[in-house]
Amino acid sequence: MSGAKKISVRGRTAATVLAVAAISLTVATFSIAGGAGAATDTQVSVSYAAAQSQGDGCASGADAMSLTKQTTEDSYSFVVTIPTDLCSSVPAKALAYAMPNNRMWPWPQRLAAQEAVTFSDAGVYTITFAKGCDPVQFDLVTGAAPEVIDPFGDHHGPLVFPHTDEYNVSGSAYQYFPPVDRCVEPTSSTSTPDSSTSSTTEVPVTVEPATTIPTDGPSDTDPASVSGQPAATVGGVQATQSPASLTVAG
Repeated sequence: MSGAKKISVRGRTAATVLAVAAISLTVATFSIAGGAGAATDTQVSVSYAAAQSQGDGCASGADAMSLTKQTTEDSYSFVVTIPTDLCSSVPAKALAYAMPNNRMWPWPQRLAAQEAVTFSDAGVYTITFAKGCDPVQFDLVTGAAPEVIDPFGDHHGPLVFPHTDEYNVSGSAYQYFPPVDRCVEPTSSTSTPDSSTSSTTEVPVTVEPATTIPTDGPSDTDPASVSGQPAATVGGVQATQSPASLTVAG
């Protein structure tokens, strides 16, 4: 993958150091079209806000950086805080891997986006992944970033913050499965009124009196025309519807 941008802010001048939290760098995002199983429009961005380095020297060791996580409806973020300038910078990659929609076996995974970041100076680094309509794994790692990873094949590099719990949720990795109602377009339907719900209409009918019909024989009366017949009715029925600990080298 090419086009990744690194953040490296070593060697600041004294005047710059005094401008606490005055720097805010936002790295452009990009997406990578993948094959079958790849998420679309996956984005990752990195921002950095500088802070005054604590102490007179530099820090090193596992406790020199701390990790917190933030989640919203549309994004997931790793927030890395470095209180004291690091003695040695830590190059890392923010990776987004598209996953099959299978919580029991979400493999293989295909690289959908990546962004490089170098942890070095004191401050707050925020790595943000956009949540879309597809399952995606978000990783913050050092080292390799293969196009496809699988338990029985290639693996990406180690996590910057390894898991320290049996459920693998403490480190810098997160599997995102979108809610079932996300990105579902509403459907509309047209209903046809039921004839049974039409209103009742009464139509008056006039019945003529009995009529004598002349014949060649004796007189007779039409049985279908009887005087006094009631009016007819037509119609239906109405219905209704954690802070970091530091090792400081002098």
